[in-house]
Amino acid sequence: RALSCYEAALRARPAFPEALNNMGVVYTMMCCPDDALAYFHAALQVMPTYAEAYTNLGKFYQDAGDAEKAVEYYDKCLALCPHSDNAAHNRLLALNYSGLRPREEVFLAHQQWGQEFSARAAAAAAAAGG
Repeated sequence: RALSCYEAALRARPAFPEALNNMGVVYTMMCCPDDALAYFHAALQVMPTYAEAYTNLGKFYQDAGDAEKAVEYYDKCLALCPHSDNAAHNRLLALNYSGLRPREEVFLAHQQWGQEFSARAAAAAAAAGG
């Protein structure tokens, strides 16, 4: 059903990046990787600054076992949207599975993320009065 809804949205507005990206997600879930990649890339052609499409490409490659390519796409998302928790968290997971990154780099990435997360959590608690 989701597929038909996004297809209808694209018939009405062919250059709809969110619908293109979501078609990529649906095709990923349907185990149709070629179609998924085509839709993710189409979303980025329409809107090259669409950070979520980079996150979804990262997740696609991470699930396919290409941790380095996943990190590349997560980095692109984070360059556009530095506070993307999904991209940051998934990037850390991909770093863990990359056999090409030095342990020190992976450790420092986890440490930095933990510090940033703690700072944001403290700020949110302070803003909430707690």
